[in-house]
Amino acid sequence: MSEENPLQQDAQAPGTTLKATQELLTRAHAELGTLIAGQGEVIGQVLVAVLTQGHATARRRAGIAKT
Repeated sequence: MSEENPLQQDAQAPGTTLKATQELLTRAHAELGTLIAGQGEVIGQVLVAVLTQGHATARRRAGIAKT
């Protein structure tokens, strides 16, 4: 039984994974944009925060649902 190195990448070309990730993010942004109208920039910022395991603070005008 052989052990796999967790740091060893798949046999895919390096650009393949990046391209797939970009497509996934584009689709996620578009889908969220259908639910949250007019907040494309905020959606992008929140996606970055999620991907980087960071935090996001929503500061907008009063009356806009932020919760």
